[in-house]
Amino acid sequence: MLPYRTLDRWILSVVVVCSGSAMAQTKTYSFDDIADLSDYSSDGVTFQGNIALWNPQSTDSVLDDPDSGPLSSPRGICAGSCGGEAGSIFLATPQNFVSIWALSGPGSDFLSSDTRIRAKNGSGTVVGEAIADTSLQFDLLAISAPGIVEIELFSPSPINEAWDQLTISDLDLVLQVSSASTAPGLGISFDIAQGQTGGLAMLTATAVNGSPLFVVVTLGPYDSRGRYTLRATVPPGLTGVDVDFQGIGHNRFGNLVLTNSANVVFQ
Repeated sequence: MLPYRTLDRWILSVVVVCSGSAMAQTKTYSFDDIADLSDYSSDGVTFQGNIALWNPQSTDSVLDDPDSGPLSSPRGICAGSCGGEAGSIFLATPQNFVSIWALSGPGSDFLSSDTRIRAKNGSGTVVGEAIADTSLQFDLLAISAPGIVEIELFSPSPINEAWDQLTISDLDLVLQVSSASTAPGLGISFDIAQGQTGGLAMLTATAVNGSPLFVVVTLGPYDSRGRYTLRATVPPGLTGVDVDFQGIGHNRFGNLVLTNSANVVFQ
């Protein structure tokens, strides 16, 4: 636990950050609200020809995840035959942050070794890479770098990996929640990425049922991949509550910045 004096300095810094914050755009693409990937082209998000919508159908193991499941039914995407092939996502507007869930499906196996994403800028230079944890069935791969216009997805094992929940942002520190709607007894996770390894991240509640407030939910250091994660089971007594969450933390440059806001409805 941090000393009170350290926490006081953090809260004072947060006030300064909040007072000087600017509006930014963060958007997640679930692949569930479209009939064809070309439907996202109006947002400037397009896909290499070998990437297609993917429906797990009866492959239930893909949906089993302790954090309520990063796969938002009914669809994700895959490249080629779902693994063993690279495929790219192209962004018309350069972004500072991208992330996507790597899924070890179909089947109940773990993510393949060297499953990864790479981010490239407008000149084709690789500006960031994130490699999946092979001890997991699901892993959130995130990259923070300026001027990202291409995201390359790769899995070396044929018929193994799929992908879901693409997030892009012009922020360089982003809060992601595993589910926008949950209930007591279910799992939920909050991820703040990409921060400076060894720096601190804070998750706060900024409104309840539309009424502004400021409550520190948790505070802790980023892991070796520059991510701070809170995984929890929703406690009883929150039914009917609507909460806005926001993260504050050190970005990859060590500057204290705000994340986007994320709303969660507790049913």
